Amino acid sequence: MVAGEKRKIVQTMMILLVGLVCCVAFADTVQMRLTSAVERCLTILIPSLYAMMILAQCLTATGVWKIVACPLRTLCQKLLHLPNGCFALFLLSQIAGYPVGAGMLRNLYENDTLSKRDAERLLCVCYGSGPAFLLGLIRQQPYRYRLFGVMLFSQIFANFLLLVLQLHRCPIQLRKDADIKLQALSATMLVEATANAGKSLLLLCGIVLIFSGACGVCDAFGIFQLLEQITISCGITVPIKVLWESVFEVTYAVQLALPFAIEIPMLTGLLAFGGLCVMMQVRVAAGEIFSVKRFFACRIFAAILSAGICRLAMLPFYWAEDTTTYQSTIQPMIPVVNQSGIFPACMLIMMTVLLLLEVWEK
Repeated sequence: MVAGEKRKIVQTMMILLVGLVCCVAFADTVQMRLTSAVERCLTILIPSLYAMMILAQCLTATGVWKIVACPLRTLCQKLLHLPNGCFALFLLSQIAGYPVGAGMLRNLYENDTLSKRDAERLLCVCYGSGPAFLLGLIRQQPYRYRLFGVMLFSQIFANFLLLVLQLHRCPIQLRKDADIKLQALSATMLVEATANAGKSLLLLCGIVLIFSGACGVCDAFGIFQLLEQITISCGITVPIKVLWESVFEVTYAVQLALPFAIEIPMLTGLLAFGGLCVMMQVRVAAGEIFSVKRFFACRIFAAILSAGICRLAMLPFYWAEDTTTYQSTIQPMIPVVNQSGIFPACMLIMMTVLLLLEVWEK
């Protein structure tokens, strides 16, 4: 065993031992954080992402995703210099949730449709919270659909500008045309899509729990409190503790309590960044096409850009009045579990119909 491998093994052992000691020494704090994380998973992640992830899996399995942007084919090829299907993938990644675009790009790289460099560049922009996750965060807010439109458009437009900048001098080139055969949706596809989406969502929730535990350890050591005291001593009233927690795990952003004109752009920027927790999930989904430096730099730029678009362009457009008028209407973003049984009933009916059709064909 070479010296470099021994050093890595020793470092791994030290990290694991420190983690074990912290989990025992700060059991109460870690347990409290994990309890809160489980609640966020049950009230935000699973209700908002599961249905969209199933739909994305079905779009991928049937090949329908490629024809989504057919009406915009001329714009994509002449103005953006994007090959057929790539703009459809970009649009789908903006509405399906963070890890969906990464998984699809990995498939295109592994079947030799995209080069590694092109896949890495597209991965930086095929990344978004999606409307379902966003609505899950602002579920109880007044003017929720205005907020939804402002925040979602700001994120998508920032990714679009970043896409244009990346393709300005070096367009994406397909090594071979991705000839995807369209298929009809079947009961087997739906069951497989449900299982795959469940696995991905379980992994995402697990990573959320890991980062929440790490935040609990930092909280026990007083790291976040120290940063907050430093900012207060500098005359900054921004809740730095919540901001740092959101950088680690983005669902902490629901605890932001700021004036309207600051909170909404800041939340938009945090969602565009996604947090280290989401990035780890994307890293797993992307595999070899994940470039840490490129991806991290692009997402910081996209976060700043989306926050700026939200504050300077979108908020004045949606609110003609002074935004301070709405400060009293913004409530803490505490999610609740939706008790409606409409979606489960619809999914049950859909599965029943597909199963009957499968039996009828046989």
